[in-house]
Amino acid sequence: MLLLIGLVSIFSFTIYNIFRNIIRVPFSAKEVAFTVIVITVINIATPVFITFSEASTIVINIATIIFLIAMSYTKNKILPLCIVYAIFTVIIILLSANLAGVAISIAHIWTQGHIPIGRDAIENDTVLSAIYIGLIFSISYMISRKYGNFFHSKIRTFDDSLKKKLAQYLLYGAIITLVVYFVLIFLRYIVTDAAILTLVYALALAISFTYLLFATFAFASNTRMEMELHHKEELMQNLQAYTEKVDSISQEMRLFKHDHLNLLLGFREHIENKHWDGLREYYEKYMTEFSESIAVKDAIVKKLSNIQIPEMNSILLAKCVQAQQQNTEIWVEVSDTVVIPNINDVLLDLCRIIGILIDNALEACKGVDGAEIRILVMNEESGSTFVLENTCHAPPPVHELFRKGFSTKGDSRGLGLFNVAQILTKNRHILLDTTAINGVFTQTLKIIS
Repeated sequence: MLLLIGLVSIFSFTIYNIFRNIIRVPFSAKEVAFTVIVITVINIATPVFITFSEASTIVINIATIIFLIAMSYTKNKILPLCIVYAIFTVIIILLSANLAGVAISIAHIWTQGHIPIGRDAIENDTVLSAIYIGLIFSISYMISRKYGNFFHSKIRTFDDSLKKKLAQYLLYGAIITLVVYFVLIFLRYIVTDAAILTLVYALALAISFTYLLFATFAFASNTRMEMELHHKEELMQNLQAYTEKVDSISQEMRLFKHDHLNLLLGFREHIENKHWDGLREYYEKYMTEFSESIAVKDAIVKKLSNIQIPEMNSILLAKCVQAQQQNTEIWVEVSDTVVIPNINDVLLDLCRIIGILIDNALEACKGVDGAEIRILVMNEESGSTFVLENTCHAPPPVHELFRKGFSTKGDSRGLGLFNVAQILTKNRHILLDTTAINGVFTQTLKIIS
């Protein structure tokens, strides 16, 4: 009895190992022990209460799936994806078991019948059971490891809605695969040859699993094409916004020439009439403010020209104009020609993140006397860096900032930085460090090569 429990426990650990390779999240030692114990109890207790072999097999697999769904949901709140993880775990263990059975059948033929085959033979021979479970562990580890790498490489750039959509897409095929297998287990009442039965089960599961692999690949490829098309559309929109901003600057220059002419006419009037006191008052009232405004705008445009990326320039220039419109002091410093590594991989995500961060800074400075925003863009050995600072009289708790729904501005907010966190988890080329010290809120964004 103890030997049986030991073998079943090893088999249960094999199922946990498959599940871990597929779901790709860490489990604590207590969670590992709990998973192995529950699956062991399911495999030992079910045949005691359900003596009909085929019904017992079906119940064991369904109970295992339900338990794994519950375990997966504690790590991932996307229910369809949790169901897919659980069903795929059971499909892989069934496929591995039948492939191990095929290996034993080949050994049976090779040794001219000295190695017994069939379910009863394996259950009644301790050594053969140990070899059988060892084969299952080795095969399932290789399959689940490869599939886990493949699956997560395809969904790495997906947000939660796309992951849910993919899971729903795969769910039908996974459920059909299980139903077909559950029907085929009754085939042993028609086909008595154990080797042929094992081969049929293995082929059916292998074909279904291959189809699920192809379905994952097809969905991911189509979705990636759609995302790239959307990416190009957003780039075109940013380029159009940049063009419009250039047109706006040209219009401002024309207005500047007109205002400059009017100012000179005002000087001429005072000089011709020798109104020296009026000339001084006129200069102090209009000229100083006018010159400072033009100097600030000209300096910002000149510095931003070092970032030779139209989409980035359009966002930064628009935010600088927005800051001036709300009377928030803004300073921009850009090192000589900024080079952004992996530009094709990071451009869209970088534009979205910078837009969100500056919007938050503008929101924090709105209506606050003496508030200012500072933007620094520079090259470093490891890549390029964007530093955004803004004054903040009541710094929020940094550890809460990226939680969904958190906001210091009331209800129906708190999605901006949550979206930033979602983007950062998908793009390994962008890193963000956030600090709040002495009333200064600093966001340091690094683009690494």
